[in-house]
Amino acid sequence: MTDAFSIDFPWLDRNTADEAERLTFAEIKITVGGVVITEVEDVNAKTIRPGVRLSAYAMAIWLLDNWWRLLREPERATHSWEMSHCLGAIGQGFLWPDLSIVSDGTSILLRMTPTPKASQQMVRYLNGVCDIVSVDDFETTVLTFVDAVINRLQTMGCQATQLLNLREAIEEERNNLSSLRWREIEALLGYDPDEAPEKLIKELIAEGDSLGSGAVDEVLALSKAESPQMLNLLFNSIRQYTATMHVPDSERLRKQTANIDHAMQPWERAAKTAQAARKHWAIQDGPVSNQQLLNLFTLPSTIFTDKQKVPSPITVGFLNGHNDRIDAYLNTPYETNRRFALMRIVGDRLSSSEIDRFLPVTTVKTARQKFQRAFAQEFLCPSDELKAFIGEDFGEDKLDDAAHHFNV
Repeated sequence: MTDAFSIDFPWLDRNTADEAERLTFAEIKITVGGVVITEVEDVNAKTIRPGVRLSAYAMAIWLLDNWWRLLREPERATHSWEMSHCLGAIGQGFLWPDLSIVSDGTSILLRMTPTPKASQQMVRYLNGVCDIVSVDDFETTVLTFVDAVINRLQTMGCQATQLLNLREAIEEERNNLSSLRWREIEALLGYDPDEAPEKLIKELIAEGDSLGSGAVDEVLALSKAESPQMLNLLFNSIRQYTATMHVPDSERLRKQTANIDHAMQPWERAAKTAQAARKHWAIQDGPVSNQQLLNLFTLPSTIFTDKQKVPSPITVGFLNGHNDRIDAYLNTPYETNRRFALMRIVGDRLSSSEIDRFLPVTTVKTARQKFQRAFAQEFLCPSDELKAFIGEDFGEDKLDDAAHHFNV
């Protein structure tokens, strides 16, 4: 993760009737991880510039209009997501950088695609980047930029009412826990502010209070408006067909791994958690067999061969009041996938909030799911052992041999 995210914007003159645009026309320079992503080649002028001439006002409005979705909504392959997360959606006659702002709930991925060389555009963006910044750094940089735009307009005698109202509303929501929670749920569902059905939001807030907001948020990120039906299916149908597993010393391990640096990325913390778990449970180097997992977690012998008893869209673990016990349902019929899903549940148990009553294993790109996947991978197939097994041979046959060796 890098904190090198900045927006510079020296003001320029512009002849246009729109007062706000005229007063906030600027050569905007955006830097991510030391890379100037706004560096452009001006074909007509035959020059290369570090900044591009854009409307700072239009950019500030778009950033605040999409504020909560930018911070909380995971990446989705939808037009709505692109319009609220891709800077090019600002439009208004300007050629914006192809920058996507992607949240996993705890950090922000800034992903920039340069202009293709075959493009006929007169202004070409030269640099690409894919870098992660902290949410705090993203918020600070964006709000500093927005405040500078507001100050510029006010200094020049323009009221900037729309932008100022958005800025004040966001500041109030950030400092009010009830409003903050409401906006977070809207964003996870893929709604703009005040567009989600009020009844739905209230129902999901209540579900979060009852089942754990962190766990419920994972379901929201996956199922969006169908989340109430998903939760009903899990607790009133799927739960009847679970297998009980025991996670030895889970509370002790949770306390031990809670001290791992949270400034790390989820997959980095997950790898260290998996290494600590293997050491605590005296797992020797090498592949982890089915029998070892059966013995360690006191699992029924059919856990890796069972078929789905009822259709479930996700794998899930339910907590039932016993610290070391989980009722697990694996929604895949394949042995290797069931091993992986099982260890994702274990990883989630070691890292999730104490108030969560269930442990959802989903396909969404949230920090929690990234942690689960990395934990299962490192536990079943430690990265150092995999590297040693493969050596210099990265061919398909060798990778197949590794998959068979580690049973992943």
